[in-house]
Amino acid sequence: MVVPEGPRVREPQAGYPHETRKRLKIMMMVHYKGEEPPIHTWPPKDIKAHIDLMHGINRQLTESGELVDAQGLAGPEQAKIVRAKKGGGAAITDEPFPESKEFLAGFWIIDCDSEKRGIEIAAMASAAPGMGGVPMSIPIELRQVMSAPKVEGLELLNQLDTDDRIAGHHRLDATRAHLHEFAGDRHAAIAHYRAATGRTTSLPERDYLTTKAARLAAH
Repeated sequence: MVVPEGPRVREPQAGYPHETRKRLKIMMMVHYKGEEPPIHTWPPKDIKAHIDLMHGINRQLTESGELVDAQGLAGPEQAKIVRAKKGGGAAITDEPFPESKEFLAGFWIIDCDSEKRGIEIAAMASAAPGMGGVPMSIPIELRQVMSAPKVEGLELLNQLDTDDRIAGHHRLDATRAHLHEFAGDRHAAIAHYRAATGRTTSLPERDYLTTKAARLAAH
């Protein structure tokens, strides 16, 4: 697998950030079953074709805002299993599955609109070319990343937004951002920090909100 240059946070589509549609975060796990020779033994042009396709997928997902992360993993010969000992410390086992040719080669984490879209992306990756340019039909397992629990306090803020005296105030968005950040919803927090930044006229507040959004986006 090819590691992308870095994920891009999806911007809110329209209106207030809390009006965006619910999305799914999915992990796509790439399994290698030993049906193809190791990639380092392929002809250079076949290696390039395979890597170019992976780069292309990562680029598409970055441009659409769907890419959260993508990483290739070291081979199973470098793997370790760690178990806690009864008296403390760790028991470490090297090469946990030497008898099996199947292992997890890498993964994507995507943020998409539906399971159907996740399957579509997985199918593109599964068809990556192998030796001689033949599609490999790589087995890719899809698992939904469990979402954060309902964020307490957002319903009250949404009610406050209906009050013409304070509707659209930057501090409502800043409070939403803090609530989402505490709940672990990084994308929603960034969107609200950025919305609050655009609505405040205070330079210190703008600097603070911009810094908060930038730090979250960098993680």
